[in-house]
Amino acid sequence: MIKLLLVPTLTLGIALSAATLRFAPEDGSRWTKTYEVTTELEGAELEVIMDGQPVPSEYLPQLDMQMTLKDEYELTDTYVRTVKGRPIELKRTYATIASQASQTLDMGGFEGAETQEFEVSGTSELVGETIFFEWDADEESYTTAFAEGSETDATLLDGLTEDTDFRDLLPQGEAEAAGELEVGAEWTADASAIAALLLQPGSELHIVYEGEGAEEYNKQIDEASVEGEVKLTLQSTSQEDGRNVATIAVEAEAIVVASGPGSLEQVPGIDGAATETTTIEYLLEGELTWDLDANYASALSLEGDLELDVHVVRDPSEPGPTFETTAKLDGKAEFQFRAERAE
Repeated sequence: MIKLLLVPTLTLGIALSAATLRFAPEDGSRWTKTYEVTTELEGAELEVIMDGQPVPSEYLPQLDMQMTLKDEYELTDTYVRTVKGRPIELKRTYATIASQASQTLDMGGFEGAETQEFEVSGTSELVGETIFFEWDADEESYTTAFAEGSETDATLLDGLTEDTDFRDLLPQGEAEAAGELEVGAEWTADASAIAALLLQPGSELHIVYEGEGAEEYNKQIDEASVEGEVKLTLQSTSQEDGRNVATIAVEAEAIVVASGPGSLEQVPGIDGAATETTTIEYLLEGELTWDLDANYASALSLEGDLELDVHVVRDPSEPGPTFETTAKLDGKAEFQFRAERAE
């Protein structure tokens, strides 16, 4: 990691009393955005149900898990044309897609079990590619395409989304119609507005992992969703370094649910197809900085606690006893987003 030494600069802060929050990047403007996500998990409670009956804890391993995940993304968006707060034409280039995970698992009390340790890292073929998003008013959705001459598999466009700029955190409905907001004004947004942090910036980036244990991270995800609510409060408005900015306090309760094929390979005497559902509940707080001159989010930082629940259910169509397991972990998460106008 390269660390930059920054020379402190004097900032002239002039307090303002109100602000009009809107998303309206200048046509043709280019913005480079960075996203950093760090998640730490520990412990593990295991529950097993077979044929509808819970398996007594004395017959189960006492799990002790330590896991750290670090994700870094950098992309540049060119807003070719924006109309009424919606990008109509957008060009995106991914410069960095990097994901790392390390895990230690001790299955204490389980005969023959050994401590498992692994590290994996992943990236995507989307790095270096340029993707065009164009709004189709009839279909009310975006079409996507790689730049002319690209030989990258077109299926990598599947699941990509245009919105990575947190514009849905701005006041909607009556709050939006009110126009200028006074300091202290409050409003709410759907937690899907921060999906670019909770999932991946651009949704499905088709990351492929390598290393021992990579198969767990390369599992297919059939569906992922974000639910919950974000509470926002206009904390202050000021002039900093010659620019007008708004500082907005953020409190988020979000639930991320992802599902796909599961594995029963580690379960003695049980096999067959299964479905795995991962649920993550976040309690986060932090700060959003909105550039009032550029009408654009320049920073968002969030941190807080999370609970992770991994539920694996043997498909009912499989012969033999029904079987399901649930593993629960606690942890902390930190999210950092920055955006700068690119020349």
